[in-house]
Amino acid sequence: MSDYRATFKKDPFTVILDVDTLKNGQYLIEGNFGVNSWKEICQRMESDASKGGASVALTVEKKGKNLHVFGTINIEIERTCTRTLEPFMASQQISVDEHLTMNPDFAEEESEVLVEEPLNVGQFSVEHIVISMDPYPIHPDAINTARGNVVVSDGMDKEVEVEKNPFSVLKHLQS
Repeated sequence: MSDYRATFKKDPFTVILDVDTLKNGQYLIEGNFGVNSWKEICQRMESDASKGGASVALTVEKKGKNLHVFGTINIEIERTCTRTLEPFMASQQISVDEHLTMNPDFAEEESEVLVEEPLNVGQFSVEHIVISMDPYPIHPDAINTARGNVVVSDGMDKEVEVEKNPFSVLKHLQS
């Protein structure tokens, strides 16, 4: 007897899996977030919904009362740099590997108990997007920018060599 397989190629927000009635097997969910779904994500991220988008390629594997959800979520979203306050497009690939169970008595250490019986794939994806996004985004061009005698980097500030001649003071005054 082989396991059941099904594929959903549509907006992940429209995929709600009733875990109790699912057959044991694999369910592949592939698709891009629709316009309304993307607006909801952008509202939570405080971003412009007219730019960017997201897609998912997730597999839900059911064995008894346990689910294993794994795959990737790809996102491109407009963020605001915390250093320059300029908007920029950020791309990220989010890896998902979650173990869910409907039976809390037999939950493994790494398993999360599925409180609601149906698995809303859209909400599940949004939670992973929100959790994985950097709360202090930095534009790639601003990562190693100089400010005074210090190169501002990701937590590892280093002193820049200052020229030791009588005209170096004048050079700093001109800039």
